[in-house]
Order: sequence, then C-alpha cells, then structure tokens
Amino acid sequence: MFSNTQIQQLKKYLLLSAFLLVLLHAFSIFRGYEGDMFCWYEWGKMIFTNGLGSVYRTNTDYLPLSHYFLGIYVAFQSSVEGVVAYIEYFKLIPLIVHFIAGYFVVKLIEKDRDEKHPIRKSLFYLLNIPILYNAIVWGQVDIIFSCLVFISYYCAVNERITLSLVLCIAAVNFKLQAVIFLPVLILMLLPLMRKNYSLKALAKWIFIPLLFQALILLPYLLDGSIDRVWAVVTESFGKYPRISLKAYNIWHLLFPNLRVEDPDTLVFAGITFRNWGLLMFFMTSFLALFPLLKSLYTSLGTRTYITLPVEKTLLIFGLIPLLFFYFNTEMHERYSHPAIIFIIIYGIRTNKPILPFMATWCYFFNLEGALHAFHIDNYGTVIFHPIFLSSLWLLVIIGLFLNLYAIGSGFSITKAHRDTVNTWFRNLKSSVQPLINYVNNVKQWKRYLLLSVVV
Repeated sequence: MFSNTQIQQLKKYLLLSAFLLVLLHAFSIFRGYEGDMFCWYEWGKMIFTNGLGSVYRTNTDYLPLSHYFLGIYVAFQSSVEGVVAYIEYFKLIPLIVHFIAGYFVVKLIEKDRDEKHPIRKSLFYLLNIPILYNAIVWGQVDIIFSCLVFISYYCAVNERITLSLVLCIAAVNFKLQAVIFLPVLILMLLPLMRKNYSLKALAKWIFIPLLFQALILLPYLLDGSIDRVWAVVTESFGKYPRISLKAYNIWHLLFPNLRVEDPDTLVFAGITFRNWGLLMFFMTSFLALFPLLKSLYTSLGTRTYITLPVEKTLLIFGLIPLLFFYFNTEMHERYSHPAIIFIIIYGIRTNKPILPFMATWCYFFNLEGALHAFHIDNYGTVIFHPIFLSSLWLLVIIGLFLNLYAIGSGFSITKAHRDTVNTWFRNLKSSVQPLINYVNNVKQWKRYLLLSVVV
C-alpha cells in the first residue's frame, strides 16, 4: 500500500506532529473565549448525561456532526464536573484533526512534482498563526470544517469520487457554510464520473453518501430530536440580519462608519443590502467557477477527460469561501477560515508567498480585532482598522483572480506580462489617435478652451 519512501515520510510526519501537538497543548490549556467555552461544556453535560442524541434539547445551533467531536471529548470524562473542569482539553480535538489534514497538505505539495522538502514546507500551514489562534485562543472548531472540505478536495484531485462525496457530506453536516463548495466540487467530479461511469459506480456514488448521512442523523432520530435538527438548519438563514458581524469585508469599504447593529434589510435602488450581497457573491462566484465550467463543457463535448491543473483548482477553492465572506451580509469574522489552507498551498506550489501572507494576516487581524484576546492598547491603529483590512482582502481577491485567469502572477510581473500591457496600450493609443491629433492642433485646442469657458 505504501512504498518504503512513503513509510519513512509518514514516520517523520508523525514524529513532527506529535512534537508540535505536545507543544501546542501547552498553550491550549489557557481559557478560550468564555461565551463559546460555556456553550461547549453546557452541551457536553447534556451529552454526558443523556447521550449524543439529546444535545438538541439544549439551545445548540450547531449542526449534527460537530457534536460527534464534542462527544469524543465527553467520552474521556468520568463525571459531569469533569466535563466542565477540563473543557480546555476539548481544544485538542481540532488540533489533532489539523495535523491529520496536514499530512494531506504534504501529499498535495509534492503531487506531480519533484519536491525535496514537503514536510518542511507544510509548516507554513501547520504553524499558521491565525488558524491556531482560532482553535487555541478562541476555542472554536473551524479547523475541523476546513479540513473536511480540504480532504474532500484532495480526494477529488486524486480521483476518489465516493470518498470525496462522503467527506463533502460530512462538511455540510458540520457547518452549513459547506454548501458553497458543492458547485465547485460537482464541477470537478462530473468529468471524472463520466470517465468512470457504470451502473455499479453510480449506485455507489449515490447510496454510500446517503447511508453516511443517515448514520450521522441516527442518534438524533432515535432521541426524537430530528425536528430540532431541521429547525437549526432552516433557522440558519437570516438568523443575524446585520450588514456585518465584525467581518471586515466590502461593507466596511462602502460604509466607513458601519456598526454591528446596522440591519441588512435596508434598501438601495429597490434591493435590500442582503440581496445586493448575494448578487455580488453569485456574480463573482460565476467568474471563479467559469474555468471549471469551460473545462466541463469541453470534456462533455469532446468525450474526453479534461481537468484543470491543481494550481487552478486551489485558486477556485480559495476564492469561493473568500467571496462568500467578502460580499455577503450577516458574515462573522471567522467565515474566511476555509480559504486560508487553499491559498497557502497554492503559494507553496507556485512559490508565490505574497497572497498567502496577506490573506493570513488579514484573517489574524480580523480575529483579534473582533475578540481582543491579547488586550492590545490601541485597536484603532491602522493594522486593525476595518477599512484597511477590507482593502487588503480586496487586493487578495483581485490577485487570486489574476492568477486564475493567467493575466498576471499575483504581484510579480514578468516580461511576458509587460509585453501584454504594452500591446494593450499600443492598441488603445491607436484607437484614440484621432482625438490625440485633435488635441495637438493648437487652433482646435484654443477653440476648445474658449468653448469650455462659454459653457
């Protein structure tokens, strides 16, 4: 199953992961955000007392799969008091998932190329400060969600259709935000499905994910809580009707004095801000998905299996959650989390660190600007200012699109790009040459000035 080289690499990675996990555990024992930690142990007490299915008797608004991970923590406790007293250890579970995903990061870094130090380069993800901040300082579980999406993508890249679909189902059951990845994942898988199509394969692609979905819901069905699960799903839409919930996105550029309490039901040009956000998200998402749509169209038309390079699909998977976060209303500061892992791997594979660096630090300053965990004296300084960070996010999005459409290489300009720009300017100059000749004519220029004064 594994070659000797792969086994040696796996051993090295496991040793590194074990060392880093112990090191990071020393930081995870510090108290996380009180509001979220309170929710974890309140839900955990219900699971400990009445079983996993009973958790929806509480006020939880998290989806079913997230409580399975909480249930793992609860299973190691011997009393209800222990669930509360050791709740900080729950933060170890996202870290363990983080290092599991890290192995797939290593494999993707070296996929289809001669990479000498994939484990060393994976440290850019494993020790990524805002990702660890989210799990250790805040005490949230976005790492698990992002890792489920990423491993689903990894399986799609490696033509593991069923496993990719199962992991995508897992991501949706962990966090509803995962539905934004369904279109891009389906567009990736459809040519592959056509290539490997058979009735047996089709049955496997349909029934195994459905069976997995049924197994996830089974404890809640047995407890009689399935209606409450559905209510959590439906109530997720429009739950926080605010323009921005501390997400430093486009709305802070449009409204410099934006407050958390400002509603997104306000109307501009006959359309609510919420719908304007959705419109911008759908339009920009179409641009992000277009290369995949074109690839799918060509595949179906020529009856051949055509796929985009890994770098292009990394860009698309990085763009979709970032566009979701940047243009929609009702966004929390944490919702750009899934984009980071894809942007980092793209930067490693292409040796372009600027966009990953900008995205990483935008995310960090947005998190700290919202939580104030480090109690910095001045959160009004420019690096925390919503308008500044919103502008940086916009630059990241523009850079990702430039790379996706190969108009440029992020922020590194080559001779080929300069030649393209020069050609464009020459064409533009030839188009406006009659106007230039007119302006250069002194008499005509004087008449124009006189006419302007009169007007």
